[in-house]
Amino acid sequence: MLTLLTQLLRQPPIIVGIIAFVGLVAQKADFQKTVLGTLKTTLGFIILQIGINAIVGSMGPFASIFVKAFGITGVISNDEAAAGLVIPLVGFEVGAIMGLSMVVSIIAARLSPWKNIYLSGHKQWGISSVVAFSLHLIGLDSMMIILLGSIITGLYLTWYPQILQPFLRQVTGTDDFGIGHAYTLHLTLNAIIAKYIGNPKDKIDDLKLPAGLEIFRDMAFTTALIFLILYTVVATIAGEAVVSGFTGGLNMYLWALMQAFSMAAGLLTLIYGVKMLLAEIVPAFVGISKKLIPGARPALDVPVLFPYSPTGTLVGFVVMFITWAVVGMPLAAATTGVIPVPSMTGIFFGGGTAGVVANGMGGRRACILSGVINGIIWPFLVSWFYPFLPMASLAPGIAWLCYDNMSLALGIVGLGMLLGLY
Repeated sequence: MLTLLTQLLRQPPIIVGIIAFVGLVAQKADFQKTVLGTLKTTLGFIILQIGINAIVGSMGPFASIFVKAFGITGVISNDEAAAGLVIPLVGFEVGAIMGLSMVVSIIAARLSPWKNIYLSGHKQWGISSVVAFSLHLIGLDSMMIILLGSIITGLYLTWYPQILQPFLRQVTGTDDFGIGHAYTLHLTLNAIIAKYIGNPKDKIDDLKLPAGLEIFRDMAFTTALIFLILYTVVATIAGEAVVSGFTGGLNMYLWALMQAFSMAAGLLTLIYGVKMLLAEIVPAFVGISKKLIPGARPALDVPVLFPYSPTGTLVGFVVMFITWAVVGMPLAAATTGVIPVPSMTGIFFGGGTAGVVANGMGGRRACILSGVINGIIWPFLVSWFYPFLPMASLAPGIAWLCYDNMSLALGIVGLGMLLGLY
């Protein structure tokens, strides 16, 4: 039963579908509207995930080729991989925490001013894993790990989205949804910095271009072009011998072109799924807000922000990647002795959404500078945090990526140190 519950919580389309169903039933919607609303909410999330998977699939080979092209040996930051490493130690506890923390978060949303219902189950898995592992490190037994872990994770699911919400309202112009992702502190930091370094009226999407360059406003064209350039440059440096292991027999430049097209198609699919999801889940939450949890809002995955600034998404990604690779990585390596290999999924989704938030809070100047700041700070934090939790003892080279995970582990293990438990 616990295994089934854990598997269910790691299927966000099913969870959001159930939530939509409950909301529509609470509104006493007719049968047809309830069925269609539930189905379209679920399908919207699945379409969003298809887009994400296409993007991740296109970026995966790039990271491997980049490492080989420049002869880098370092740590790769990926929360899902890091969570997978701790499962042999605390797998049962993680499953229990995932289930019980949802109960805690719903109770907290009902009784407190924090009205967020966290719907990103894949990120909840990572959060539950780092919390369980941290509690394990300070010597707690299984029962205490489950008890305290469920409370900590449940409060995180409800409270952390609230930290970002005041800034998110300014960026999106709505309070209908929040962000449920381990990028919360990262996005909040970007919002605060952007507020003081730019002009929110000077949006990067409004930048006037010469008539002959208007094509660059098209997200599909610009995305494909950027990734074609990145793949072509890195593939050329790496050479045919390295790249051939990823191309399936295709000419490496033709393969680079197809990867760029796949990336653009994935992003367009993702945005379509976002629009479909928001069109269904937000109205469905009216029933939950009125009948079950007054003021409730869904906390959704970060790609829901992409449509609010397509240009900011790409600028945030590109500037952060260049800064990470050229400045942040060598600086972090020289400072900490750990080389943080650029995390392409983290840079695209974290850097892209940071670009959207920074653009909304401080316009084009903040959007560009946020990429620079993220490209310096993030690799340094990854390198500094890597030895804090003994991940190398489980498998060398895998590090935690997101600020939220780091903050929870630092709080738990730091308190354990103060109490003499670790």
